[in-house]
Amino acid sequence: MAEATVQVLEGRVVLASGGAAWSGWCGDLITMPPGRNSLEAVEDAVILLTVAKLIAPARSPEPIALGRPAADWAVDGAAPETIVLDARTIPHAIRRAAIFGALDAVAPGFALDVI
Repeated sequence: MAEATVQVLEGRVVLASGGAAWSGWCGDLITMPPGRNSLEAVEDAVILLTVAKLIAPARSPEPIALGRPAADWAVDGAAPETIVLDARTIPHAIRRAAIFGALDAVAPGFALDVI
């Protein structure tokens, strides 16, 4: 089994599979359905095709959380810190994914400031 995504870095594309079609604009991430697909560049486009071939059944990874674990607060009594993510330093092509990844990783009770 393989999973594939198309990230549109520039331009516009249309992904077609069976009777369905999806438009992708600059910055969009499209998950490709299984089976035979076609991709058409509606205008000059740059894409990133990522294919992950799963060899063994996927295991749930251990969750990660940005910030200090709650157990550390009880030891020294320090309040949780605000985490700062300066998105200006992240390349545009991966900026959106990095911001949403950081949001998903923030532990409850922590703050995330995005610049």
